[in-house]
Amino acid sequence: MSHQGYNQNTPTVYNRKPMPRAPTRPNQSMPRAPRPNPPEDPYLTDAKKFMNLYYDTIDNKRDKIVHLYGTTCRLLFDGNPFAGGDTINEFWQKRFPTSVHTIRTQDYKNHGDNLLVLMTSGEVLLDTHRRTFSQ
Repeated sequence: MSHQGYNQNTPTVYNRKPMPRAPTRPNQSMPRAPRPNPPEDPYLTDAKKFMNLYYDTIDNKRDKIVHLYGTTCRLLFDGNPFAGGDTINEFWQKRFPTSVHTIRTQDYKNHGDNLLVLMTSGEVLLDTHRRTFSQ
């Protein structure tokens, strides 16, 4: 069947009514009222405070680290276990090199009123060697 003047590459145009215009947005130059910040989760506030205290103590106040570990605490560092506050304190003060921690991620999980599980990762400069860590 032959259609004179029909070209398969010519788009078909239908007689349509024009689409209604979308409603205009408010004037972009008008200042918007600032949104109030939602209150911060009190557990998050406590987690941040402890993490800042912990890494500042390890990096700058090693003589105070004994106050962060109780007598029944345990520490596992690079596969080496340390048990008890005195043993952990000795590790930080005598065996761990000078450090500067840079925190990249922090997270926490609330497990009741008296327990927060904190997770931290970042880089640590040990003497002159940079390493990644997660704790």
